[in-house]
Amino acid sequence: MRNNVLPIVLITCIFTLILMSQAAVASTDTVKLLDNYWGSGGARIEASPGDMYLPLTVVLGSDFEDSKISNIRAELYLPDGFSSTYPSTPKESTATYLGVVPPGGVFELTFYVNVGTETKIGEYKARLDLTYDEVGGQARRQFFDVRINLMGKSKIIFEIAPNSIEPGKVSQIELRVKNVGEAVATDVRVQLSQVSS
Repeated sequence: MRNNVLPIVLITCIFTLILMSQAAVASTDTVKLLDNYWGSGGARIEASPGDMYLPLTVVLGSDFEDSKISNIRAELYLPDGFSSTYPSTPKESTATYLGVVPPGGVFELTFYVNVGTETKIGEYKARLDLTYDEVGGQARRQFFDVRINLMGKSKIIFEIAPNSIEPGKVSQIELRVKNVGEAVATDVRVQLSQVSS
């Protein structure tokens, strides 16, 4: 009897481990929010207060194991300080994805947004209402909180003094670099070269 217990315990442990590993890699059969950025098609841009008709792209991924999804439509409900480019729906921007997304596929929805001139630099939260069809299945709806980072732009101006030099004379020149934008400028480098005439 004692000799039979050990193989039964081992088989039970192996079976339990197999079930646990399958559960760990199982899909959720939903869509997941992966990222968002100012810009579109992977080309990122900077956004500042007062900017108009800016693309804000939301990156989503299908976590369906077997099903494709299609008929994707989303409304992005904007926080104060942001508005849609459509006057009829100022607090809601709409985007659609016309393709079919395969299982595990990634897709992007681009919304066009205006940033108010008085909007402060910082992080904001919008609400995404996503609807889509599981091909051969049912219509689905999900909601996501989308972080909007308004970082502003750095704008560098250069001032040189004096702005004239007498011929044949060595002069000391002062170069002033000033950031008149809303964002911090990093990795600033100045390179001087002689202008050929």
